[in-house]
Amino acid sequence: MDSNCYDTYCPRCDAPVCAQLEERRESLPINGEEVFFQATVAVCPRCGDVIGDSRIDQRNFERADEAYRHLHGIPTRQQIKHIRARYGMSLREFSRYLGFGEQTYASYERSAIPDTLHSRMIRLASTPEGARCLIPLAEGSISRKSLRLAQAFAHEGDPASPADSETPDPRAQRS
Repeated sequence: MDSNCYDTYCPRCDAPVCAQLEERRESLPINGEEVFFQATVAVCPRCGDVIGDSRIDQRNFERADEAYRHLHGIPTRQQIKHIRARYGMSLREFSRYLGFGEQTYASYERSAIPDTLHSRMIRLASTPEGARCLIPLAEGSISRKSLRLAQAFAHEGDPASPADSETPDPRAQRS
């Protein structure tokens, strides 16, 4: 069987066919903007029509989403999940940390595209420098544990993090 052969059904021919898979430049509207991307399409070998197939179309929607996010500098859902995981916070606490509703942030982790402001906040939170900017804004909104997690993230890689500076150096007490 040809690796480019895709078993599907052609509605025009009203028959099962082994469609040929082709790569084409396609576009889809996302947030009112036409987004161009490389799509895989199934082409009927009998009539030449492009056959819509949900198994192929889902991947094409993902490619369009990736192209839109790349074009606008919006983090992917995997990146969004990874940022929160790096902090070690629950979804609820990380949402509060950013000043978002819990369901809003959860939708971004599932696949919704953040608006411009939320995208900027997520990108800001992705760096220790950004975390240091966000901590004073979130202090009254998150638990002490989450505040400590944010502070640890904010000082990731610092030679003298706040935790280190709170522990006295035993050598300094010697006379």
